[in-house]
Amino acid sequence: MTAKSKSVVEQIEAASFLIYKIHNDALSKEGISPTYIKYLYIIKEDKYISPSKLANHFNVSRATVTLQLQKIQRLGYINILPSNIDLKQKSLVLTTKGEDAVKKHREIINFLDEYLIREFNSENIKAIEDFALKMEKVSSRYFSSYEKRKKN
Repeated sequence: MTAKSKSVVEQIEAASFLIYKIHNDALSKEGISPTYIKYLYIIKEDKYISPSKLANHFNVSRATVTLQLQKIQRLGYINILPSNIDLKQKSLVLTTKGEDAVKKHREIINFLDEYLIREFNSENIKAIEDFALKMEKVSSRYFSSYEKRKKN
């Protein structure tokens, strides 16, 4: 590798950063926080998810999750209601504003997919998809291993 060339990881990092920036700018223009949208997707999938599970998912404290949920509720994206199943448990329900935010985010993702892959043929797209899946698996394994080493 010459001094001017980038490693594969640096190239992925640079492309990811640009996509991330475009994505977050598009969300900001819609008044949607990138952090909040992650919570909204998880809540949409599991309205009975506990703050502890969310804390584990985001690798933050339970107190941080509670504060985020309160902010998201104040902004009108969710309602935090008593559960019909267990009185100790809360139910997290997306409001119309929350559903709209998820829908708008999906539109942004679809636009980015369409715009970014316009330059590629079907063979390139398949290779990118395969690479992304493999990279996610490898990265996940590495991250798990890294987290274990960090605790020791």
